Amino acid sequence: MTRLSLFVAAAVFMASGPLYAADLLPHQKLGLWQQTITRDGVAMPMGASELCLDQAAEHKLSVFGGRTAGGVCEPAKVTHNLDGSWSADSECRLASGIKSRAHALVVGDFNSKITTTVDSAVAGSPADSLNGTHRMVIIATWLGACKAGQTGGDMILSNGMKINLLNIAKSMRALTQKMSP
Repeated sequence: MTRLSLFVAAAVFMASGPLYAADLLPHQKLGLWQQTITRDGVAMPMGASELCLDQAAEHKLSVFGGRTAGGVCEPAKVTHNLDGSWSADSECRLASGIKSRAHALVVGDFNSKITTTVDSAVAGSPADSLNGTHRMVIIATWLGACKAGQTGGDMILSNGMKINLLNIAKSMRALTQKMSP
């Protein structure tokens, strides 16, 4: 997945301010979640990944968790829809001139399965393939408890590589602050 695609998907819910009254937002069940991602109908080459969520990681990495740093994104407008789904709209601007707007629809019980569909429009990217409208679908399925030795934020990629998203988020915040106007 390209960095910009990740940024657009994450930015929908990780805005620079409060999204919705925190006590009203649903929380993902703690434990191990398998995630698959498609972009414009094509499975991402990275395949399925597994993400370990403990309480601290869930607060920052779940569907409604965390924030991006540097004021790159406007606070997302989150709505709890009558059918039980959630939707969010966000807009982000990077100093490099890249602008994105995204609308996300989140459906699921937050205990066993969550499907997030993000429709985005990107402009100003030097990579032409990123500009235009795109649809990303992220399906997260709860697998059970995190595996022995895993800590919150650990992600295991399909090739077996293990990364910690909380550590990456710190690095991205520093980078985003340097890139913001």
